[in-house]
Amino acid sequence: MSHGVNVNAYHTDNGIFKSKAFVHHVASNYQDIRYSGVGAKWQNGVAESAIGLIVSRARTMMIHAAVHWPEVEDETLWPLAVSYSAHLYNHTPNSESGIAPMEIFSRTVSDGAALRNAHVWGAPAYVLESRLNSAGGKIPKWKPRSRRAQFVGHSPVHAENICLVRNLNTGYISPQYHLILDDWFETVFYTEHTTPPSWDSQHLQSIRSAV
Repeated sequence: MSHGVNVNAYHTDNGIFKSKAFVHHVASNYQDIRYSGVGAKWQNGVAESAIGLIVSRARTMMIHAAVHWPEVEDETLWPLAVSYSAHLYNHTPNSESGIAPMEIFSRTVSDGAALRNAHVWGAPAYVLESRLNSAGGKIPKWKPRSRRAQFVGHSPVHAENICLVRNLNTGYISPQYHLILDDWFETVFYTEHTTPPSWDSQHLQSIRSAV
């Protein structure tokens, strides 16, 4: 209903969708429900095809992130990968018609913001130090002004440019705006306590001189 669409009927598999509570809720909203035969998921072929594509993409995204950043690999992030895969599927235009599934569903023309704000799932994200987000917040001059986190999608209850990131220390997932993302995984080879070899003393001296 948030997209101005009223659902008239559902076509589902069996199982929990045949529970009394679910069927009663559907009926109380004057909606209809039909079921695929046992072992005959092809009877709902459009949905099954979309689900298969989304799951395949989510698996690929997790493998890609694991290959480039194995230190933070976590299989429990699977639901977030599926959610982001569905988000991309819904907002990606069809190669032939040029129309995205979300445009068909909502009967509106997309401004493309969802794709412009898209990033590589599982990529490093550098979040602004929380004390600097508040008015007048300060930290010591040479203290890192950001922390490394992991991009795991977009928040469904905020603006489209708000990212969900995972705290690598606590595992806590929070919506963030002030951040920079490394879509190419170029910054994962060194920890915050390791100086890259290219940063020799001469280079550091030139930085100090410039400052």
